[in-house]
This record gives sequence, C-alpha cells and structure tokens, in this order.
Amino acid sequence: MRYTGYLMVASILLGGCSALSLDSSPKGLDGVACVGSVPANYPGLVPDTNAELLAEAQEATGEAGVCSGQIFKVVEPIKVYRVYDQDRGASYDGRWWALSVPAGSREQYRKDYAICPEWSDLDALVSCKLTPGAQVVIGVTQSARCQTETYPKTDKLQLYVANNAWTETLFVEDCTDEGEWPR
Repeated sequence: MRYTGYLMVASILLGGCSALSLDSSPKGLDGVACVGSVPANYPGLVPDTNAELLAEAQEATGEAGVCSGQIFKVVEPIKVYRVYDQDRGASYDGRWWALSVPAGSREQYRKDYAICPEWSDLDALVSCKLTPGAQVVIGVTQSARCQTETYPKTDKLQLYVANNAWTETLFVEDCTDEGEWPR
C-alpha cells in the first residue's frame, strides 16, 4: 500500500512537470518556433538595439528573411560573403550576407538559406568587410514559399546589412569579386 502511495505521488509530480515547456527555441513574429538560436556575441561585433532594423530583417513563416535575430554594432571590419546573381547589378551589394565562405552546391545553399530560384541564380561570389559603426542583424533562417517549392526554417545564420545601392548607402567596403560560384 505504501509503495502504491509513492507511485501516485511520483506520477502526480511528474505529470505536473510535463506541462512545463522545455522548448527554449526562440519564436518568430508569428509565434512559431525557429530552428537554432542566435549567438549572444560575435567577434568584431557588440550587441545593440534597433527595432526598426530588426523589423526589416525578421519575417513570418514562409516569407524568408530571419526567423529570430539580434542587432549588433560593427566595432571592427569583419569579412563577409554574398552569393548573388551576376546578371542583376544591384544584387552585388545587396542586403543578405553570410558570415563564412559559402561552400557546397548551389542547391544546398538554397536549402540552407531559403533562397527561391526566382530571386537569384546564385552564380557569383563577392567578399567585403563590414563598415565599423554600422548596425547589422544576425539571425537564423526563416522558411520561404517559392513559386515551385518551399524551403524550411534552418539553423543557418544569415547577416542582414541595410545596404541600398539605389541611394548609394552601403555598410560594406573593401569588396573583392571572388568570381563564379560555386567553384
């Protein structure tokens, strides 16, 4: 009888714990969980705030962009990379960048970063340095609904830089054309 009592108490206690959420994944704008997390710190950057800039980068499920993100201020030049469509001139110094050298196939890169085929051929690579003083967003990849396919959320970190080639407002410098991609 005593053993049964202990089992009942244990199951009540454990049952209460099951109601607690152990999911610490950040949530997107629409409350849907993101995949992965954004680092609290990154070399050459310091955490900062700018709700307007974060709103430019963060999108709801299926809309691409970042699922969750963090604002950082650039305190020293950091080399970043952009795979772009060489037939679209303004694409060279666009807004979406990678923190590490892109590797692998074009198809895998599309999946990793949720880039629809109709948006870019992803056939050229440029590297630049972030301009000290600029604010940027680092975030995990949001899902994208494309014309012919859908890409899921991923834990891949994207870098949003508020470049605007039309107004010549750029937050990257010392750029190098790295040629065709993938190599």
